[in-house]
Amino acid sequence: MSTATRLAALLGPTLLLVAATAAAQGSEDLPRDIRLDHSLALPDSGSARLEFHLEIPYERLVFERADSGFAARLRIAGRARRESDHEETTLLRHASVRAADFAASRRKGQHFTEDFALELGAGRWDVELLLYARGPARPWRDAFAVEVPDSSHGTLFLQGPRWAGGRGQGALTPPFFFRDIWRIPDDRSHFADGAPARAALSCELLNWSQESLEAEAVLSVEDARGKLAHYARRVVEVGPGRQALDWELPVNKLGMGAYLVDIDLRVQGESERRRLTGRLDVGLTQAAFDRDWERTQELVRPLASLDEREDLAAALPRERLVRWRAFWARRDPGGDAPGNPALEAFCEHVSDANRRFGAGARDGYLSDRGQVYLQYGPPDRVETTEDEGNFRTLEVWTYDRQGLVYVFEDRHGAGDFVLLRVMNG
Repeated sequence: MSTATRLAALLGPTLLLVAATAAAQGSEDLPRDIRLDHSLALPDSGSARLEFHLEIPYERLVFERADSGFAARLRIAGRARRESDHEETTLLRHASVRAADFAASRRKGQHFTEDFALELGAGRWDVELLLYARGPARPWRDAFAVEVPDSSHGTLFLQGPRWAGGRGQGALTPPFFFRDIWRIPDDRSHFADGAPARAALSCELLNWSQESLEAEAVLSVEDARGKLAHYARRVVEVGPGRQALDWELPVNKLGMGAYLVDIDLRVQGESERRRLTGRLDVGLTQAAFDRDWERTQELVRPLASLDEREDLAAALPRERLVRWRAFWARRDPGGDAPGNPALEAFCEHVSDANRRFGAGARDGYLSDRGQVYLQYGPPDRVETTEDEGNFRTLEVWTYDRQGLVYVFEDRHGAGDFVLLRVMNG
């Protein structure tokens, strides 16, 4: 147990800031299978609440024998610091997860859930969450900034956004990142192989004045190259109180990759604008089997044999979806798991690569690191060495099971790593 962890346990919230800062230096990014959603709730009166919803699969927890059955313990440490005056607010929560026996603790599909919140005043806050479990040597960490508006009387606010009901739903807050459009809890692989889908974005307008306000709302979606992919404009009349503003996103018409989503609101007669921006990740929609078919083939190049690549390349438009499904059916491990776990894991790796390894206008999965990531998944160890004199960085990936070590070099300090060499581990 680290010194910071002991401080948090023994001294509680009063020294949580010190403990969290020290622990963050040796923390790990939040794994993708742990869901930590946050949203800003603006009440009609009182302080704003930054609300969290946490879901952790049982496989991530360490269960030990308890008085009755088995139990796993989790500690949640959080802090928020306002940039303007350095005011701080903290939380520390202890949770216990119980299972009847060890087999029950290992059963697939089980999740521990916890809801909690921080009360925040107006201003910009830097927020940090640390999750301590007995298994990981270092805590898991999530950090972000959030802007809390001044709820003075007579102001119109743009809050949200959230995904409206339907396929692709999930909570979002500014700045938001919808991890991957294809991650649908009820039917992931069906969506990931090009089935029709919709994504509706819903924002909330809050008007605390006593009169209706007329405003112009604009939604724009740009690709990684700055090209406008979708634009919508409407004039809305907002009565006193709360009102939803819904947008339909043409997901099936968007090609695979990362997009910038911008929602702009301007009240008539005012120069001030309300704006939300964020990132949208689009996966394998119908466009992947139409105009983006060549890019779809590039996705599986690290995995496919020469015969399989030739088979996909020769597919007529009406045959593409069938051959794509056949490609992944050969990699389905079978068993009782719904869908195709191999396809789901691959989709997550594509989204991870786009999010982590993109440089300039190039998608992350096409980078050298992205190609290795698609083939083998996350490395067991990553080591980074900086050569400040030559403005370059070396990144070393180690895969223990494969016995391979990949060395990447960023020669210009721009985050564009190229493969330097491959060695036997």
